[in-house]
Amino acid sequence: MIESTVKYTPFFLLGCVLVVSLVVGLLTRRHDKGGYGIQVRSIGHAKIGAAIASNWMSAASFLGIAGIFFLNGYFAFAYILGWTGGYVLLLVLMGSQIRRFGKYTAPDFVAARYDSPVARVFSAVIAVVISLIYCVAQYKGIGLVFAWMFGIEYTQALIFGVLVTFVFLIVAGAIKASRNPQMHYLLLILFSLSR
Repeated sequence: MIESTVKYTPFFLLGCVLVVSLVVGLLTRRHDKGGYGIQVRSIGHAKIGAAIASNWMSAASFLGIAGIFFLNGYFAFAYILGWTGGYVLLLVLMGSQIRRFGKYTAPDFVAARYDSPVARVFSAVIAVVISLIYCVAQYKGIGLVFAWMFGIEYTQALIFGVLVTFVFLIVAGAIKASRNPQMHYLLLILFSLSR
């Protein structure tokens, strides 16, 4: 029976976080078309940093790093240093160049830097492939957490988790993609410190 295997405390906490996230998404939803462009500068540096940190502390990161530490012990620390250091180095080195060229995305920067539309397409394809690989890890985390929480099979949990995610994105709106990670950053820090 599913009722006997549902973990009610995690279910309640997840439900609370989803409701708060939905409220944040609805309250910060933009009604004008100009608010959805990548060049909008209404979000400050600290808020952008919080959103990036929240993405770093995602299901893929938490579960993946925990698994690497479980398998490799202390030696897995090199993965965290390389991953974090490489990410920061990429942001510092490429971010300043993108800004200097007056561009907003990596494919735009590559096209301007090398004066090649082929380089732009190649850069965009690489970005999409990286995003897909990251999404696979994210959805693996969603499936594992939902399977554990509801006591159902992984495939059912994955489908249910994907549906919850899509409904949430549709209802909350696109601007929540920057506002909610900021709130999730604070929640992840608080939950980590409470352990």
